[in-house]
Parts: sequence; structure tokens; C-alpha cells
Amino acid sequence: LHLQFNRLGDQGSQQLAASLQHNINLRILDLHNNQIGDAGGQYLATALQTNSSLTVLDLSSNQIGDNTAQD
Repeated sequence: LHLQFNRLGDQGSQQLAASLQHNINLRILDLHNNQIGDAGGQYLATALQTNSSLTVLDLSSNQIGDNTAQD
């Protein structure tokens, strides 16, 4: 699923993360350049703890800081 350049931001990431927690089919998610910050990165990281189907996640060109990326 290619959602690049959509200005999702942290709020959009929160909504997407809620869906990812229940996803069983999506394998690739491209979110590059969506103005996602640390909060959005944290929402997505939490969702990935329960998502076993996603194999590729592109978060490049967002504003996720190093500390969030390491968590």
C-alpha cells in the first residue's frame, strides 16, 4: 500500500496504527514523506508489536527522531 506524500502526520499515523493492529493481509506499507513525528512513530511501533504480516515499512523522509526510531 503506497501512501507516500499524504501529510498523514501524527494523528493520521495513530488511526493507521489502530488498523495495523488488526491487519492480517498487508505486507508492504510505504509512508515516506508524510510529516510523521515522534508521536506517530511511537503509535506505529506499538502497532507493529502485534502485527505479524507487515514485512516492509518505509518511514523515510519523516520527522521521527533517533530516540523514537530505536524504541
